[in-house]
Amino acid sequence: MSESQIVDSVTVQVSPSVLRSLGTKLVLNREPFLVKGQPGVGKTDCLEWIAKDAKHDLILSHPVVSDPTDYKGLPALMKDGKHAEFIPIGDLHRALKAKKPTVFYLDDLGQAPPLTQAACMQLLLARRINDHKIPDCVTFVAATNRKEDRAGVSSILEPVKSRFITILELGVNLEDWLSWGMENDMPAALLGYVSYDPSVLTAFKATADVVNSPSPRTLAGAGRLMNMGLPHQELVPALAGAIGEGHAAGLFGFIKIGDSMPDPDMALEKPNKFVLPQGLAAQVLYLFCVSIAFRAEKANMRACITVLETMRLEYQAMAINLIVRNDEKCRNTEAYIDWQSKNASTFL
Repeated sequence: MSESQIVDSVTVQVSPSVLRSLGTKLVLNREPFLVKGQPGVGKTDCLEWIAKDAKHDLILSHPVVSDPTDYKGLPALMKDGKHAEFIPIGDLHRALKAKKPTVFYLDDLGQAPPLTQAACMQLLLARRINDHKIPDCVTFVAATNRKEDRAGVSSILEPVKSRFITILELGVNLEDWLSWGMENDMPAALLGYVSYDPSVLTAFKATADVVNSPSPRTLAGAGRLMNMGLPHQELVPALAGAIGEGHAAGLFGFIKIGDSMPDPDMALEKPNKFVLPQGLAAQVLYLFCVSIAFRAEKANMRACITVLETMRLEYQAMAINLIVRNDEKCRNTEAYIDWQSKNASTFL
């Protein structure tokens, strides 16, 4: 990451891959941290990955729909009939009984009522509730939307915020989302559309209207709709409801582009005889690159690169970068090493 990517005069954001790496290190060092970001940017997914990468159990808790007693326990009269104690319940009980390394994830903390936040505060500040001590193997992590997102966030109590070692803002990253899309069987037309117009990943707009706008989460929903094989008369309104009418029209255009695209299977079957048709629109070329990347594996890497080398270098780089991010084994092929050596000076 370059210095210009790290330091920004307005805000410092981290990509999903950086959050995953940094968050895993923080969890392994038992340091609590808070992640903020727009709705649908992938906060919960990242924190679930972090728990998995750190080989920790995960307690997913939702303060926004919880009562203060969920984080303090329920008062119960003791057998002597003279005093009461708080009995841990639910997620709190699980945390107190944890024996293995565990991430206690407080989701949407900023949307929780102040009384519920205050109940969480003792957990975060003192790591204990009344006479119950949180085991050292439990690490607290939280996430919240921002106030400007109109997601019901009022604020987070200052003593709660300052308990976290750092507050990280999760941003959108094109390469991370494309890699996620390939791993999760998102359709090639969707990945081609996002590759062609990366601004769609950051087109989220908070509104009081009952409409959706594009975000990593809603684009993933659009991909699942596309994978259902819906007829056009059903797919078009479904996509409009998923990401908004304007962006749905653009995405549907990419779906129709597939009819004018060279057949990627035929191209890979006889790569040395493949000739790229002249005059193809940029949208077609982006979709063709993604379609080749979808089919790439270690065994056919030479054929993929042979086909891609019929295109301009920027298209080659986009597709090959997507291939190796999706399958690290492709980096170890002779074809990839040859391509990298041939074009190294261009990307220095």
